Amino acid sequence: MYVVSFYLDGEPTAVGSFTVADGRASGDIQGSNVPTTIEACVSPDGQVGFRLVQGNDGDDIGLAIAIDTGVMEGTYSFGNAELNIEGIVEGSRDNRIDEDSHSDFDGTYDAQFTTAGELVSTAVFEVNNSGLDGTITTTSGDTMPAQGYVTSDGLLVVTGTSGALLDTMAEAHIDQDSFEASGAYRFGDEPGAFTAQRRQP
Repeated sequence: MYVVSFYLDGEPTAVGSFTVADGRASGDIQGSNVPTTIEACVSPDGQVGFRLVQGNDGDDIGLAIAIDTGVMEGTYSFGNAELNIEGIVEGSRDNRIDEDSHSDFDGTYDAQFTTAGELVSTAVFEVNNSGLDGTITTTSGDTMPAQGYVTSDGLLVVTGTSGALLDTMAEAHIDQDSFEASGAYRFGDEPGAFTAQRRQP
C-alpha cells in the first residue's frame, strides 16, 4: 500500500492510498475537488497510467506519477493550475514487516493535526523497531488508538485507527538531524497538516 499526499503552494489539499498488485493500482483520494476512488495501470518501468480521473465537481484532473524504488511521486493538474506531489510514498505495512527492523527513529513523538490553521487533534506515538503505536486525542477529548510504521529513511505513516477516527491517514517525513516531522493527513474527506517532534531521550 502506498500513502500519497497532494500539496498546493506547500499546503496539503488531499491524502490518499493506493494498493499496487499485478500491474494495477487502485485506491482512493480524499480532499478538495479530487476523486474519491481511482484505478490505474502500472507499467514495468513504474509509470502509473490513470484511465479516467474526475474531480468531485466534474472537472478533469491530470496525473503524472511514477514509482521508483518504492517511492511514488509526480504532479497533478487541476483546471489551469499545476500542483506538486511531494516525496509521497515508500513501502507499506506488509513490506515493513518483511524487511529488517530498524531503530534509528525509535522514541516518543508528540504530534499535531491541524486544518486551515486550526488544531483538530493531538497524538502521542511510540516508535519501536519501525512499528508505530499511539493514541490520537481530539480537541473534544475523544481518544482513539492508532497504528503505523516508520521506514528506514524516515517516512512516518499512520495507516490505521478505530472508532470515529477510522478514516484518518497521515504521512510525514522525519528530519534525521532534528527528528521533526511534517506532512499531511486526512480525516474522512478533510485534508490538513500533520507535524510531529520526537521527545529528547
